[in-house]
Formats: sequence, C-alpha cells, structure tokens
Amino acid sequence: MKFAPIALLLTAFTMLPGTGFADEPVKLKFATLSPGDGPLNMRALHPWADRVNAQGKGVVELDVRDGYAIANYDNVYNRVLDDVIQIAFTVTGAISGKFVQSNVVAMPFLFDRSDEASAAFWRLYKAGGLGPEYDEIVPLFICVTANSGVHLSRPSPSPTDLKGIKIVTSSKVSAEIITAMGATPISFQQSDMYTALQRKAIDGTLGAWTSFPPFKLGEVTNYHIEVGLGGAPAMVFMAKKTFNALPPAVQKVLMDNSGEAQSRTFGAYWMNLDQEVREQYKTMAGHTVVNLTPAQLNEWKRKLSVVPENWVKEVPGGDKTLAAYKAQLAEVKAGH
Repeated sequence: MKFAPIALLLTAFTMLPGTGFADEPVKLKFATLSPGDGPLNMRALHPWADRVNAQGKGVVELDVRDGYAIANYDNVYNRVLDDVIQIAFTVTGAISGKFVQSNVVAMPFLFDRSDEASAAFWRLYKAGGLGPEYDEIVPLFICVTANSGVHLSRPSPSPTDLKGIKIVTSSKVSAEIITAMGATPISFQQSDMYTALQRKAIDGTLGAWTSFPPFKLGEVTNYHIEVGLGGAPAMVFMAKKTFNALPPAVQKVLMDNSGEAQSRTFGAYWMNLDQEVREQYKTMAGHTVVNLTPAQLNEWKRKLSVVPENWVKEVPGGDKTLAAYKAQLAEVKAGH
C-alpha cells in the first residue's frame, strides 16, 4: 500500500474550512458607497470594519472598498447577491419595489431620535414584521436615518403654506408629503439637486441636515423648516447564501459586531451628525431656521394625516406593519 507524502496530507488538511490551520483569513469585500474621507465612512462604516478586523484577526478580514468603483446604489443589491462583493451599505429606497414595508419609517411624525427608531426597526425585522423583504439577505445591522425637514432657496409665505413651491422628493411617500402641503413634488437625482437649485428649476428639497455636507446644499438653500417628516431605512447586509456558506467562526465575529446594538449605534451616528449640521446653520449668517409653534405643528399633522392613511391602504399588510413598528418604538423609548 502506498501512502501520500505527509506534506501533501497536511496541505489538503489546511484547505478544509474550520480546521483552524488556514494560512489566510476569509476575505470579504465591503462596499461602502461613500467617499473614503466622508463622515459616513470616518465615523460609522470604517470603525465598524476596523473592529471586525481586530476581533476577527486570523479568522476574517474585511476588504473595504470606498466610492463607486466596485458598486453603486443602482447595482449594489445585485452585486451582493451575485457574490461580486460580500458586504455592502445601501439605503433600501434605492432597490426598486423590494423593500416596500420597510418604508414604514418614512411616515411623518413617528419618531424623534434615530437611535431609538433604528433599534425598533431592528426588532421589527427580527420579529418577522417586514414579511419576505429580507428573504434573500442577512442584514448585519439596519437603521433609520434622521428625520427630514424642508429646505428652501427662498422663504415660504408661512411655515404651513408651501403653495406654488417646487420641491425635490426622492420617494413616493415624500412626494405625497409635499403634495399634501400644497407644494409641487419634482423628481431629480440627488447628484443634480445643487445645479437644479442654483438654476432655480426647483425651490427646495425635503431631506435631513445630514444631506448638506455631501451635496453642499447650504450654498443653495437658506430657509429651513424644522419638522419631523420621517427617515429613510438603510442597512449593511450580506446575501443569505454567502453568509450561510461562511465558517461558523466567521459568522460569529460578524454577528458579535452586528444586531440591535450596532443598529442603535448606526442610528445615533445619523442623529448626531444631523444635530451638528443643524447647529452650524442656526448661527450662520443668511440662514433662517424655523421651529414650528404648537399650532403650526398641529396644522402640519392635520394636513399630513392622509400620508399614513394612504400608505396602509396601498401596502399589503401596511396597517399591521405600522402598528407593530409603533409598538416596538414605544418599547424602546420605555427602556425595554
């Protein structure tokens, strides 16, 4: 009987997953879809990747790819499913028709704090409250971005009267919000907002203060109405088939740094950045930041009550999703 040389046996053994003798950690490409030195990367995504790499040394290594060279918002979901990249950040609104129930967080006046909203959103997902929307993927963490407000290049007749004003919107829900307030929703790519405002093709935009640094909106808007018009769902995710194929040790490192706690942390990033930018513009010459009076806020709420009413009618199971999210948010706010 002939025996294989011991060197060949050892080589074959070290190639088996989970043996602990692999020469190299499992490498996973992580697409951030953000400039390398932007706040999203510097304060949130890079620190998370660094923590995973430190705790997973010798087991897993995240190969961080910034910008749009490897993926963009239009194709990132399919690139993850196709295993071109293994982990990615995205906003779910960029994935047409897939994450309809997740837009529950875009309803106006639902939450005040993005960290609480994000923890509740994670609990809603884990409880199965979002139907089959996440059946192809494993969200490592999810979040709700900061509440949107209205930012105009000229003052409105009053903070509750937007009649005759053209405002950029990025979703069906935001278009309904603007329409209910008497304004005209206009569809533009985010990258074209600055030029459109500069050319006066539009009068303003609906969005969070966090959109000001990347799009330089402070140069083309100067009248800002503070009102809680809902957030946007976002996530860092993997394809389910890719995650399930990973060795258990790699899965553990990823999940030890994910879940509800990381979702809350990610929500806090958006909330804190939003507040920083807001404070900057509150004291900046030439800018007016309007805080609604109780009567004005009630007027906004009255006019926008139609938005969640329409949403629950149009989205299958929307009434249950909205009620379940409100219940999860109440639990989080109560400290449970």
